[in-house]
Amino acid sequence: MSATGRCLCLTLGALALAVTPTALRFTQAVAILAKLTGAPLPAALERRCLHPDIAEEVVSVHLDSADVRARRYVARDARDGVARPLPGILLLHGIHAQGIKEPRLVDFARALARAGLDVLTPELVDLTAFRVDPRSVDEIRGLAAAHAQSTHTAAVGVVGISFAGGLALLAAAQQAAPAPIGWVATVGAYDDLLRLARYYAGEPVRGPAGEPALVAPHPYGARVMLREQLAQLVPADDLPIAERALDSYLHDRPREAQHLTKLLSPAGRQVMTTVLAHGPPDAQLADMLARVVPLQSPRLMAASPHGHLASLRVPVFLLHGAYDPIIPSFETAYLAREIPAHYLRAVVVTKLLRHAEFPESFALTDAYQLVRFMQRLLEAAHAAMVVAPGQPSARSLHTLAVQHVGENEP
Repeated sequence: MSATGRCLCLTLGALALAVTPTALRFTQAVAILAKLTGAPLPAALERRCLHPDIAEEVVSVHLDSADVRARRYVARDARDGVARPLPGILLLHGIHAQGIKEPRLVDFARALARAGLDVLTPELVDLTAFRVDPRSVDEIRGLAAAHAQSTHTAAVGVVGISFAGGLALLAAAQQAAPAPIGWVATVGAYDDLLRLARYYAGEPVRGPAGEPALVAPHPYGARVMLREQLAQLVPADDLPIAERALDSYLHDRPREAQHLTKLLSPAGRQVMTTVLAHGPPDAQLADMLARVVPLQSPRLMAASPHGHLASLRVPVFLLHGAYDPIIPSFETAYLAREIPAHYLRAVVVTKLLRHAEFPESFALTDAYQLVRFMQRLLEAAHAAMVVAPGQPSARSLHTLAVQHVGENEP
């Protein structure tokens, strides 16, 4: 990776001296990619297009439904000295126990902030609890409105990672004027959760052009789908320990999960052995999913963009890893058909990404494609930024709906 990344950065380094907004956004996109992949970044390019340091704070965002814990990332010199608002981005984590602490999300937020964006990463409690729920859609809209208010702008962009991508698209499609979401980008998003469940069960699910999935499903997806319905699968006396075992596995503690499984009854142990097994789905796992998914169908359908995006009226950018084993890339192909054509600005399926992480090496052509995608996001962020009427021009990190909690999270 380092040789290819170095070639990319050095080849484009001369653009750092350019003064046009297009060239600046391009070099910032190169710099963001370099930061995310660990590729070397020439010092002259970094000085030209990135802020030297960022301020990170834990904040509480007040919504009508609840107070939401979040982290906010802003370039330190921009926070202290800029006399006008910066473009705001709401960066949403996927289904992950670490939520806003997930290292890849933190790295992405920091890179965007160094490129001059005001980044808020809220903790979506349902997603940290391995649940995709349509109530998150209203929460995302409220968070976008709060972030727009705190940045003194009319609207912000929303970047949804993994399962948050589908929810972000629904939030944008359902918003009313004044619309707080100015544009949406997704990374590895889904279109239809019921189709995704069939993929996890090992069914030969295909894309809109009849294309097969390029990779077998990772068992993580099936475990997420089964988490809420374990009561339908294990004896009642086993349920508390079975839930602890599955949660341990989803929190990356496999040895603890295996130890807890041994404490179950023979019937419960048989179920959890299947749930926690490595490798492709077998007939037993498929049968479990067939039993529990219909119980969740109304919620899964309501949380799916499929059939619900006709009213979407903001620019959309779709990115997916070609060999994604959690959400197959043909889900983005389905999304591209759902989104009104006038608002679909980019669709990139690349070998450079897996699900939400970079591989050890990549081709220069793929890197260029991703740089252009990131450039378009930066351009959209600046194009969508309109100072809200009646708002002050000076910006502050501790104002309005976002309440300061602390410089460092405990």
